[in-house]
Amino acid sequence: MKTKLALLLSVLLLLSALCGCGSQTAPDADTQQTTGSAAAQSRETVEAASDTDETKLYADYLANGGYNEIMGDFFDEEVEYEAEAVLADVNGDGTRELLMHISDVSSSGVMGHSSVSFLLGADNGTVERLGLAYYGGGSGGGDYLLLKYDTVSKTHVLEYEEYVRDGMFCTIYALHFFDFSRRDTEEKAYGLSGAGDVVYKTAHTLRSVQFYSDDGEYADDAQRILDETDLSKQEDGFVSAWQYDDAYISESEYDEMCARFVEPTDPAYQMKPVTMDAPIPD
Repeated sequence: MKTKLALLLSVLLLLSALCGCGSQTAPDADTQQTTGSAAAQSRETVEAASDTDETKLYADYLANGGYNEIMGDFFDEEVEYEAEAVLADVNGDGTRELLMHISDVSSSGVMGHSSVSFLLGADNGTVERLGLAYYGGGSGGGDYLLLKYDTVSKTHVLEYEEYVRDGMFCTIYALHFFDFSRRDTEEKAYGLSGAGDVVYKTAHTLRSVQFYSDDGEYADDAQRILDETDLSKQEDGFVSAWQYDDAYISESEYDEMCARFVEPTDPAYQMKPVTMDAPIPD
């Protein structure tokens, strides 16, 4: 009996060793590929959700009173508008901003349709207006917010275009660029109406001015420029001058510096037609 029991135990031990009881089978190549694919799909789902949340913030904000809050007196729900927008990381913070340009096409001034440009940003689920520019469509001028490509620094930049005109007697044209690492502690008052603003510190400004010098209220301004710089030009009763920040530069230097900022060729930074009800570009 003992001999048979011992023989039975030996057979069981041998079978256990041969079958590898308790060992784990390593996953084959197909299993590893399936696991990797699932992980990639999970990452894509998270990224898609992040993009959806970002764009949804702007769309929901505008649909729930945002236009009135941003545009104030310039917005009328009964007016016919045309709009274009771009969704891109303008300030390099890793979150895309929405730059939108809205024109009132129901009426037109002597210099075209009035319009509002604004830049929206999102931070921790909150939408913030980062910039605003207003163009009145009249002969007095107006402002725009634009995305440009700097061919020297090889980066996309936010450009505030400011134009002020008083008949034939005074013309001021300025391009403002910004330091996104700093916020301005003082309110700006751009343009003819002073309605424009950008929350960021101004980094550089390119400016051209022209004053009628023969007579009138701008004669003193014309004379001041002539006294301050020999880089100005006096021609046909007008004095013209060009500046980079607070320093006078020549006309050719000004033209060269303006030429470095061009329209973006990257589709991700180009404005696209949108509607007020569907403001997020494809």
